[in-house]
Amino acid sequence: MRYPAFLDKWLNKINGLENKPNMSHEYSSQILENFYHPKNAGRFDDPANVIIGTAGTKENGEVVELQIKVENNVIKEAKFLEYGGVVVIAIMSWITDWLKGKTAAQALAITDKDIVDALNVPKIKKHAILLAIEAVKMVVNRTI
Repeated sequence: MRYPAFLDKWLNKINGLENKPNMSHEYSSQILENFYHPKNAGRFDDPANVIIGTAGTKENGEVVELQIKVENNVIKEAKFLEYGGVVVIAIMSWITDWLKGKTAAQALAITDKDIVDALNVPKIKKHAILLAIEAVKMVVNRTI
Protein backbone atom coordinates (compact mmCIF):
# COMPACT_ATOMS: atom_id res chain seq x y z
CA MET A 1 0.00 0.00 0.00
CA ARG A 2 1.44 3.35 -1.04
CA TYR A 3 0.97 6.49 1.01
CA PRO A 4 1.46 10.16 0.19
CA ALA A 5 5.07 11.30 0.03
CA PHE A 6 4.90 13.25 3.31
CA LEU A 7 3.75 10.10 5.17
CA ASP A 8 6.44 7.99 3.51
CA LYS A 9 9.06 10.56 4.50
CA TRP A 10 7.79 10.68 8.08
CA LEU A 11 7.67 6.87 8.42
CA ASN A 12 11.17 6.62 7.03
CA LYS A 13 12.42 9.26 9.45
CA ILE A 14 10.99 7.63 12.56
CA ASN A 15 12.35 4.28 11.46
CA GLY A 16 15.84 5.64 10.74
CA LEU A 17 15.40 5.17 7.01
CA GLU A 18 15.53 8.79 5.86
CA ASN A 19 18.68 8.16 3.82
CA LYS A 20 17.54 4.80 2.51
CA PRO A 21 15.01 3.83 -0.13
CA ASN A 22 11.35 4.37 0.75
CA MET A 23 10.16 1.35 2.73
CA SER A 24 6.80 2.43 4.19
CA HIS A 25 5.06 0.45 1.46
CA GLU A 26 6.30 -2.69 3.20
CA TYR A 27 3.92 -2.12 6.12
CA SER A 28 0.52 -3.77 5.87
CA SER A 29 -2.65 -1.74 6.14
CA GLN A 30 -3.27 -3.46 9.50
CA ILE A 31 0.07 -2.27 10.87
CA LEU A 32 -0.44 1.26 9.59
CA GLU A 33 -3.99 1.44 10.96
CA ASN A 34 -2.84 0.34 14.43
CA PHE A 35 0.13 2.70 14.27
CA TYR A 36 -1.77 5.79 13.15
CA HIS A 37 -4.73 5.04 15.43
CA PRO A 38 -3.29 3.11 18.38
CA LYS A 39 -5.83 1.68 20.77
CA ASN A 40 -5.27 1.57 24.53
CA ALA A 41 -2.10 3.68 24.51
CA GLY A 42 -1.17 5.28 27.81
CA ARG A 43 -1.56 4.42 31.47
CA PHE A 44 -4.57 3.75 33.64
CA ASP A 45 -5.70 6.85 35.53
CA ASP A 46 -6.36 4.80 38.67
CA PRO A 47 -3.38 2.57 39.50
CA ALA A 48 -5.44 0.34 41.82
CA ASN A 49 -5.31 -3.31 40.77
CA VAL A 50 -3.03 -2.55 37.82
CA ILE A 51 -0.37 -5.13 37.00
CA ILE A 52 2.63 -3.88 35.03
CA GLY A 53 5.19 -5.74 32.96
CA THR A 54 8.01 -4.35 30.85
CA ALA A 55 10.16 -5.73 28.07
CA GLY A 56 13.10 -4.43 26.07
CA THR A 57 15.68 -1.75 26.79
CA LYS A 58 16.27 1.77 25.55
CA GLU A 59 19.81 0.73 24.68
CA ASN A 60 18.36 -1.77 22.21
CA GLY A 61 15.99 0.86 20.84
CA GLU A 62 12.60 -0.34 22.06
CA VAL A 63 10.88 -0.60 25.44
CA VAL A 64 7.31 -1.71 26.08
CA GLU A 65 5.31 -1.29 29.26
CA LEU A 66 2.12 -3.35 29.33
CA GLN A 67 -0.51 -2.74 31.99
CA ILE A 68 -3.51 -4.96 32.69
CA LYS A 69 -6.44 -5.07 35.07
CA VAL A 70 -7.68 -8.51 36.06
CA GLU A 71 -11.04 -9.45 37.58
CA ASN A 72 -12.05 -13.02 38.44
CA ASN A 73 -8.95 -14.37 36.68
CA VAL A 74 -9.86 -12.63 33.40
CA ILE A 75 -8.05 -9.68 31.83
CA LYS A 76 -10.63 -6.89 31.69
CA GLU A 77 -8.52 -4.01 30.39
CA ALA A 78 -5.05 -3.48 28.93
CA LYS A 79 -2.94 -0.42 28.10
CA PHE A 80 0.56 0.12 26.83
CA LEU A 81 3.39 2.61 26.62
CA GLU A 82 6.07 2.11 24.01
CA TYR A 83 9.39 3.68 23.12
CA GLY A 84 10.40 2.47 19.70
CA GLY A 85 9.12 1.93 16.23
CA VAL A 86 6.04 1.64 14.07
CA VAL A 87 5.63 -2.12 14.20
CA VAL A 88 5.89 -2.43 17.98
CA ILE A 89 3.29 0.31 18.46
CA ALA A 90 0.97 -1.45 16.03
CA ILE A 91 1.48 -4.84 17.68
CA MET A 92 0.89 -3.47 21.17
CA SER A 93 -2.26 -1.70 20.01
CA TRP A 94 -3.56 -4.99 18.62
CA ILE A 95 -2.42 -7.07 21.62
CA THR A 96 -4.15 -4.83 24.16
CA ASP A 97 -7.46 -5.48 22.39
CA TRP A 98 -6.68 -9.18 21.95
CA LEU A 99 -5.92 -9.62 25.66
CA LYS A 100 -9.34 -8.42 26.82
CA GLY A 101 -11.43 -11.34 28.02
CA LYS A 102 -8.49 -13.77 28.12
CA THR A 103 -7.40 -15.84 31.10
CA ALA A 104 -3.73 -15.97 32.06
CA ALA A 105 -3.35 -19.34 30.31
CA GLN A 106 -4.97 -18.03 27.12
CA ALA A 107 -2.81 -14.90 27.15
CA LEU A 108 0.38 -16.92 27.65
CA ALA A 109 -0.57 -19.08 24.67
CA ILE A 110 -0.13 -16.20 22.19
CA THR A 111 2.27 -17.05 19.40
CA ASP A 112 4.21 -15.15 16.80
CA LYS A 113 1.90 -16.74 14.21
CA ASP A 114 -1.14 -15.15 15.90
CA ILE A 115 0.46 -11.72 15.53
CA VAL A 116 1.72 -12.29 11.97
CA ASP A 117 -1.71 -13.55 10.90
CA ALA A 118 -3.50 -10.56 12.45
CA LEU A 119 -1.16 -7.80 11.27
CA ASN A 120 0.86 -9.26 8.39
CA VAL A 121 4.14 -8.35 10.09
CA PRO A 122 7.21 -8.52 7.79
CA LYS A 123 9.70 -11.26 8.70
CA ILE A 124 12.40 -8.63 9.17
CA LYS A 125 10.40 -7.32 12.16
CA LYS A 126 10.42 -10.61 14.10
CA HIS A 127 12.15 -8.82 17.00
CA ALA A 128 9.06 -6.63 17.43
CA ILE A 129 6.85 -9.69 17.76
CA LEU A 130 9.19 -11.27 20.30
CA LEU A 131 9.29 -8.04 22.32
CA ALA A 132 5.49 -7.90 22.46
CA ILE A 133 5.22 -11.55 23.49
CA GLU A 134 7.85 -10.98 26.18
CA ALA A 135 5.79 -8.05 27.54
CA VAL A 136 2.69 -10.25 27.67
CA LYS A 137 4.59 -12.96 29.54
CA MET A 138 6.10 -10.47 31.97
CA VAL A 139 2.75 -8.96 32.95
CA VAL A 140 0.69 -12.14 32.93
CA ASN A 141 3.21 -14.09 35.00
CA ARG A 142 2.72 -11.47 37.72
CA THR A 143 -0.95 -12.49 37.96
CA ILE A 144 -0.26 -16.17 38.57
